[in-house]
Amino acid sequence: MVASLLLACSDGLPVAANDAGPTDATIVDAQPEADVAELEAATCDRTTCGSGCVDTTTDGQNCGACGHSCLGGACTAGVCKPVKLASNGTSGAQVLAIDSTYVYFSAPKEIARVAKSGGAVEQVVPTTSAATSMAINGGVIYWVGQSSLYSAPVAGASAPTFLYASISPLSIAVDANNVYWGEHGGSVHQAPKNGAGPVLTLASNLVAPSCVLVDATSVYWVNDDVPIAGVFRATIGVANSGALLPGVDTNGLFDPHSLVLDDSGRLWFTSTVAGAEDGGTLHIAPIDGGPETIVGPVLWDENAARNSGAIYYSTNSTGQVLTTPFDGGPQQVLASGYNLTVGIAADDTAVYYTDAFVGDVWKLAL
Repeated sequence: MVASLLLACSDGLPVAANDAGPTDATIVDAQPEADVAELEAATCDRTTCGSGCVDTTTDGQNCGACGHSCLGGACTAGVCKPVKLASNGTSGAQVLAIDSTYVYFSAPKEIARVAKSGGAVEQVVPTTSAATSMAINGGVIYWVGQSSLYSAPVAGASAPTFLYASISPLSIAVDANNVYWGEHGGSVHQAPKNGAGPVLTLASNLVAPSCVLVDATSVYWVNDDVPIAGVFRATIGVANSGALLPGVDTNGLFDPHSLVLDDSGRLWFTSTVAGAEDGGTLHIAPIDGGPETIVGPVLWDENAARNSGAIYYSTNSTGQVLTTPFDGGPQQVLASGYNLTVGIAADDTAVYYTDAFVGDVWKLAL
């Protein structure tokens, strides 16, 4: 009985025992798990990732390379495929905004959200019309509707907070103090983001100022029609300071859009080629007024977003999602086959976009 008790406490080591105590019997070690993993890695006929042997052409956690996760999407031939975050019941989903946890999107009568990791769709706030542009700042979402600017906490509200009336607002941007927006007809305005006013006009006598951006000192936008198509800049807090950005050649510039500001102080925008249904050029213009660089050709696009390394475009008419890296290189197609890609947002792990025709919200791991 004593011998059997000793064996039960030996963690698998065969120890000889008797009433007199242990003898000098030989102890044999079991093969450690680490050695087994090393053996598997040494005989791996696919790809060794850490201590595992994986197929990087199909493994959703190691897609195309070790550690590259598809974030819930499938991995096919070493390329991550998009995953649908929201569907059908959100018909009409168009513009997007993101924070660290959620994707927010507009529907005909609400702003809703879904976790970036997936899950149930939650209503953030009911609306009287679909938002056409949204921005998030300080835990609050701001948007433009049919004729007004509104806000609501991202955690949810029973009704939106009215901020300012506007004639057909097109685009909105927000910083720590103010909201900025362009409106069809064509002015660009600035006002305190709490809705207390006053409203300051930064530019007027335009037609369709859109793609409004803001940095620490200036507001930027594009105007796609008369009196002149171009990229404009105004000084924050200075009335009627809007003017064409120096260095951008406006001769032959047609329908500029998809304005993005990178971390190096360069504005990126696209311009349609007159007479070409889906063609265009990509322009890079320093905000200090230096000469622009024209890159192209590129496909016609509708909206743009950025992360730390690239721009991402939705193409609307061709149903594609495109990207151009900030450090150079050609435009690439990331996803295709949609009906009407409109809203788009990006972080350093994924790009998020809508197929507005059917109201789907998608995520594609980068």
